[in-house]
Amino acid sequence: MLAPSTWRWSVMIHISMPGRRKFAASIWNQLLACTDFISIHVPLNEQTRGLLGEQEFALLKPGTVLVNTSRGSITDERALLAALHEGRVGAAGLDVLDGEPSVEGHPLLDYARTHDNLILTHHIGGFCPEAVDIVVAHAARRIADVLTQVHV
Repeated sequence: MLAPSTWRWSVMIHISMPGRRKFAASIWNQLLACTDFISIHVPLNEQTRGLLGEQEFALLKPGTVLVNTSRGSITDERALLAALHEGRVGAAGLDVLDGEPSVEGHPLLDYARTHDNLILTHHIGGFCPEAVDIVVAHAARRIADVLTQVHV
C-alpha cells in the first residue's frame, strides 16, 4: 500500500450533473480515456440511465477502477462485466445491482464469487451496527468537544 504522500494526482475532477449533462460529449470521452478512478453518485433518471455503457467502457484505459453507489441501471451491467473480463475495468465496487433485492443468478454476482476484483454489497452496505456505532461515537466526541470548548 502506498502512503498518501507518494500518490501522484495530476487532476481531480468533480462533475455535477443535476438534470442532464452540460458538457460536450467530446470532453466526456476525453475524461473517460484518461481517468484512473470513476466514482458514481447520481440519482437514477432518464439522463443517467446507462451513463456508462459499452461505448464508454471501451474508452477507458486498462485498469480503471469503478465505484457505483448510485443505482445499478446507471451502468450497463453486461458492458461492465465485459469490461471486467477485458481488464478495461481493473476493479469495481458496487453496492447496487439492477434488480435488487432479487439478484440470485445475476452475472455480476456470479463473477464476484470467482474473482477478487469485484466487491458487491447491499445498497446500504455501510449501514451496519458497527458503522452506526462508529458514527455515533464520533458525533458524541465532537459534541463533547464543543461543550467543553476544545478546539475542533
